[in-house]
Amino acid sequence: MKDVQEEGRGIKGFNPLIALIKASSIVLLLLAVIFTIAKINGFRVSSVRNELKTAHSKAKKGSSEKPTKPSKEPEYFNPRVNKSKDLDSTRDPAAEIQKYVWGYRDKSTPWLDDIDEFKRGVGDFARVQEWMLHDRSKSRYYPSIVIGDGEFTNEECNVEGGTLGMYHGKCESILVNFRTKSLVYEHPIEVLTTLAHEYAHHLTNITVGNQNISGLEAELIADCFAGVMHGYWAKWNKLTEEEFNHAGRMMIQVSKSENSMLDEHGDQGQRLGAFLAGKARADGKITTLYRNFCIGLDEVISFSKGLP
Repeated sequence: MKDVQEEGRGIKGFNPLIALIKASSIVLLLLAVIFTIAKINGFRVSSVRNELKTAHSKAKKGSSEKPTKPSKEPEYFNPRVNKSKDLDSTRDPAAEIQKYVWGYRDKSTPWLDDIDEFKRGVGDFARVQEWMLHDRSKSRYYPSIVIGDGEFTNEECNVEGGTLGMYHGKCESILVNFRTKSLVYEHPIEVLTTLAHEYAHHLTNITVGNQNISGLEAELIADCFAGVMHGYWAKWNKLTEEEFNHAGRMMIQVSKSENSMLDEHGDQGQRLGAFLAGKARADGKITTLYRNFCIGLDEVISFSKGLP
């Protein structure tokens, strides 16, 4: 094989100087093109970076920014006071419990701004408690509840960094924040379902005692009660099929992971099964799932009179 440049030297009329000038011009032209492309790409990269910075800034101002001074319930509140002595048995429990419920909007979750919706849900829990609780002496013994961007004055009743849902047995209190550093509720029904779950822990605590049953059993009873409340809402046309599906998906998403040794919640099958079984029980059906996961709920509330 011959070298191309050597073969060119034998071409008639070939001038090495002119060829060099032409080659140099081509190289300069190519460099100019490359420079222009690099400049354009550099501008594009810079624009993307600016867009990312803007998006990050907006995110910090939105869902990830935590107010420096969260709201608290009134200073006179004492979660350990026996509330029963202040209650009026002639009043609607849904109205009566509101004196123990505090709701605070979170500016980063405007889709959850209807605090009254959550308070109405708590009122429904109180009606079920008054109507169905086995221990009639505790039928109006309500928990104290903080919903949204808030916390309790008594620091012992709080969770550092917030919580998507917690019942504190010693404080007899429920705390449900709309978000934590890593998670946020997407739909109001998810908040209501969590409130129902935590409210069940209160009902279990004041009747059979959470310390007298296993952690898993307590969690499944709470999932069953959440299902019962969905049956209640469906009965009174307060629930859509889409909302029920959102709640069911949440049960799956927040289930115990396979590798978790500390989480006392059920796995996906247990949590969803208990939730569905509770909903069926509210409709008057005792399913195999109910017998497997929810039988402990019968020691807390009675279904003999049906739903209120």
